[in-house]
Amino acid sequence: MSIPKIDIYRDDALATILGFGARPLGGSSNPIEIEVWNDKPTTITNESVGTGDGSNPTFSLAYGNLYASAPLTVKVAGVAKTESTNYSVNRTTGVITFLAWSIPTAGQAVTASYSYGTGAGTASGVYLLARRRETFISSGSAAFTLAAIPSMVYEVTVDDVLTDDFTTSDNVVTLGSAPGSGSVVLVIYEDESCALQMIQVKSSGVTDPFSQSPVDDAESAYIGIGGHADVSGESVGTGDDSTVIFNLDYPCIIDGTLEVEVDGSPVTNFTLDPIRGEIEFDTAPGDTLAITASYSRYKIHQIGAIPAACARKVQTRGHAATTATQGTAEASLEVWAV
Repeated sequence: MSIPKIDIYRDDALATILGFGARPLGGSSNPIEIEVWNDKPTTITNESVGTGDGSNPTFSLAYGNLYASAPLTVKVAGVAKTESTNYSVNRTTGVITFLAWSIPTAGQAVTASYSYGTGAGTASGVYLLARRRETFISSGSAAFTLAAIPSMVYEVTVDDVLTDDFTTSDNVVTLGSAPGSGSVVLVIYEDESCALQMIQVKSSGVTDPFSQSPVDDAESAYIGIGGHADVSGESVGTGDDSTVIFNLDYPCIIDGTLEVEVDGSPVTNFTLDPIRGEIEFDTAPGDTLAITASYSRYKIHQIGAIPAACARKVQTRGHAATTATQGTAEASLEVWAV
């Protein structure tokens, strides 16, 4: 299975920080338009592929995973050749094979111009969400002071390893044991800037360089993202002795919050795909047994599917809710995709 590769760009540069500036309560900033790319193509022009010797028919490009719909130009001694008539190409491996009557003769230079990616597939589920992130470099203490009091701590990682061994008090997160000096501690949490949905987004078009025709889902109204909602006792389905996969009503489940019951009894014999909101049981629940779930989910906004080598344009803006009390909102826009 090929996994979508999602990146956010602004003005063709990878976007890492988007700041909106101050605004009065009830006010919104001017929008910033970004592009959410799935496997953004890289274009190579006139790559030197090799030199003919009159007998070797195969030449390898520096990269594989060529887009089927992207232009490919292969030249021999500066003269463009025709695919199928003069050569074939394996777009996965990047190997060009000349047909017998077109093998480059001794001394003829072979060049190629093409676009490639990672081989990712279509991102069928693309979700925008907002969370607050703070990174600390440990000095040997177990306590880390956040810039705001969290209403919910989503994740804590130490050197990229997720941990649930922590407590919170006001705006201090305390780990069960102090990480070593120099360790990187990341805390992802919800505060007012998330809970009040101070980041607003809307789809605003597509970028389609190779004419793959994704449906344009441009929207007229902004949607607030950020914060969470709790779901209690959702009816997920009924067992039939064969079905193992069941779908929750919502995607983007908060880690560690899902509780599942079968016939009224808690169970743990399942795995969760948190982005899809999909439960897979190790063993199919018995016939007619009711399956229920309780969990917390992110408040997200879904945009349309993105084929590889395409992007969806998204306008995003900051909004100051009339009930806001913090002087600064620091939520970060994230894209989750499957």
